[in-house]
Amino acid sequence: MKLDQTALKETLDLAEQEHWLDCPNANWALRLASSLLDCIFIYLAIHTLHKLVETVSFHSSYLKGSTLSFLLGMAEILLRGVFVFLYLIMSSNLWGATLGKLLLGLRLVDEKTGGPLTMGRVCSRVFWGVCTNVFSILVAIFRKDQRFLHDLLTESVVKKTRGRH
Repeated sequence: MKLDQTALKETLDLAEQEHWLDCPNANWALRLASSLLDCIFIYLAIHTLHKLVETVSFHSSYLKGSTLSFLLGMAEILLRGVFVFLYLIMSSNLWGATLGKLLLGLRLVDEKTGGPLTMGRVCSRVFWGVCTNVFSILVAIFRKDQRFLHDLLTESVVKKTRGRH
């Protein structure tokens, strides 16, 4: 008897989504720790990028003139933005978590279905997270479910997927 692979995949996806819904919400302290890890990873990557641009600028200094320095500076700013976009948004969209969340056993899911968020909802979540960062943390501290404001605005939740529940 041959299994229908599409039906099998749909069944496994549904089981995974139900599993995520059964996991407890991550507490605010664990989420802040994951954000700190993310900041460290972003800093290391951006610092490395800066050193690379600095090296290129130093070795091309024989071209005297501010145009090259200006272009390298603009390229560095653009690359920093692209990296932060790829790190925060693409990792959350592709894997359901940033590296900091993955290391601490956290997963970002839809609050109702337990499924992954769409790219639009991930972008919205990052936008609201940046705009409401300190206020968002205060909201989480005083809520029983410990959800941040940007989670509430985008109907998402961060679940603790491993470790002591």
